[in-house]
Amino acid sequence: MNRIRHAYLELAPELEPYFVTSRYDDELGVLHSSIARARVPGPFQAFVAIPGVVAVLDSVVAGAVVGIAALALDAGTVATISFGAVVFVLSMAGFVAYGIKTITTYRRSLAVRFPGPAAGEER
Repeated sequence: MNRIRHAYLELAPELEPYFVTSRYDDELGVLHSSIARARVPGPFQAFVAIPGVVAVLDSVVAGAVVGIAALALDAGTVATISFGAVVFVLSMAGFVAYGIKTITTYRRSLAVRFPGPAAGEER
């Protein structure tokens, strides 16, 4: 979308006052368009996006399944809760590692065609 906005503004620069998101396709420009502010999101931003919510829910389900299995095997309450919590944490760690790997791969492969202005200049 940033590249399409850039093309529109090359064809009709007088339309610039009507665009509220970025026309640059570098990392900061894409972030500016996706979260509507020019700052890097915090570390918990991923957990409010759809993939993060799905990861949390999947991890809760995995922990619950292990907890139910532990109950079926007559494990005690503490052991059941511990097994469920450990599986939840391991599952979340796996999702986080996969997310970091995916984002890192995307950042490396991003071909910037229309970089934003240098630091300190108006975006």
